[in-house]
Amino acid sequence: MSIKKLHNYKIKLHQLVDYTEMGNVTRIRYMLHRNNSCNIKRLNADNYIYLPTGEVKEFQHISDRSQCLKSVERSLRCLRELLNTNVVDVKKCRWITLTYAENMTDSKRLYSD
Repeated sequence: MSIKKLHNYKIKLHQLVDYTEMGNVTRIRYMLHRNNSCNIKRLNADNYIYLPTGEVKEFQHISDRSQCLKSVERSLRCLRELLNTNVVDVKKCRWITLTYAENMTDSKRLYSD
């Protein structure tokens, strides 16, 4: 996938457009076509069928969220959009990072009390 910045580009009437206004940033994305069908059907927690070929395959399970780069990318994009929406004047912004004193590995322990 490539990203191009086009100035004075005319979008045709039949093109699919995603318009997002985020504070001082405006994003216009257009697509030639949209995928409206799913190529897999879930059989159980471990297997799925690939519909075009009829082949049964196994899901690749992950042990933690950092292994799924698409999910991390989606979260970062959402955070970036929230920041762009709420930040108009960068000089008035302050950034703070809150961390745990210890390395927390069990999130259920946090909410069990």
